[in-house]
Amino acid sequence: MTFKRHALDIIYVDDGNLFEICSAYSVSVLQESVDIVSKSTRENIMTINAGKTKEMVICFCNDEHHVENIPKTKIEDIPIARVSHTKVLGVTSNNLS
Repeated sequence: MTFKRHALDIIYVDDGNLFEICSAYSVSVLQESVDIVSKSTRENIMTINAGKTKEMVICFCNDEHHVENIPKTKIEDIPIARVSHTKVLGVTSNNLS
């Protein structure tokens, strides 16, 4: 993304979502994706509010402790809060594991 800068430009981004589907014991690339988005926002003189950012893991495996062992995603070394439910565009999702 490249934006021309003008004195009166206002750039406002309301929401963004990153999703990843992977098997129970595969390696996640979500952190790499978050790093790319974070770098792009910095380059375009914007910031991601890590305090308002949430992560939800939905796991269909039989190991009830598996989610606890998944490293939390971070923005600029700030861990993203992990939640058990979220609402995206009016649709509520729950981690039913």
